[in-house]
Amino acid sequence: KQKTAYEISACLVGSEMCIRDRCWVNLGIACGFKKQHNEAVRFYLNALSLNPEARHIWSYLHTEFTCMERFDLLAKSRARRVEEFTDEFEIINFNDLPQPEVDYKVSNAQYLIKAQAENWQKEFEGQIQ
Repeated sequence: KQKTAYEISACLVGSEMCIRDRCWVNLGIACGFKKQHNEAVRFYLNALSLNPEARHIWSYLHTEFTCMERFDLLAKSRARRVEEFTDEFEIINFNDLPQPEVDYKVSNAQYLIKAQAENWQKEFEGQIQ
């Protein structure tokens, strides 16, 4: 069964985590291209600290560790635990960050209710014509 847009958008409540880590990943990519590997690693680790579910970032880290010829860090990364790297890299703790002023869960629910009401209205108006 194909999901409706309503069902799909309901699962996007956690998307604020994706937004929070995206800028860190982009900075990591930019630093990697500039061969600033230590900085790239720091950005990737911070992205993972903010969103541990973003498992694809570990492959970016593997690339950077290989470029740095830091095979000790490459081996350490196989455990996929960000806290293993705090001895060498400064990593942000998610709980230390200021919380957003917007409650994403509430605003998302309000948006979904409004969107559903608009869809029902359009369907109803379509039936009248």
